Amino acid sequence: MIKVKHPDPDCHQEQVALFALAPSHERARRALVFTLSNLKVRYLHRTVSYDPTLKDYYAWLAELSAPLRTHMSSLGWEGCQDQPTFQHFVQQRHDLTLDDYLRQHLSEEDYHTSLSFT
Repeated sequence: MIKVKHPDPDCHQEQVALFALAPSHERARRALVFTLSNLKVRYLHRTVSYDPTLKDYYAWLAELSAPLRTHMSSLGWEGCQDQPTFQHFVQQRHDLTLDDYLRQHLSEEDYHTSLSFT
């Protein structure tokens, strides 16, 4: 059973259909893979309780490779606020790591099993 739904209803329905087609011996693993994937999507798109700052933006730019930094700089502060990579950077910078998020939403057993996937 997929424990965390994908936020997009169409994607969720696709996952349910694929899960139903899986052989019984593979369902537990497939459910965990979908659950992890959905948690990661939710982590990247969740609403944070603070707004990113220009300081966050410039720190993020400094860590990017030169070609990507040039591109993101051309988009400017306003153009980058919704970029998933920027949101991820800000969340991690403020101690909201993906690992912590997964630990909060998975059972201990599922969390430890998920470590073998990466």
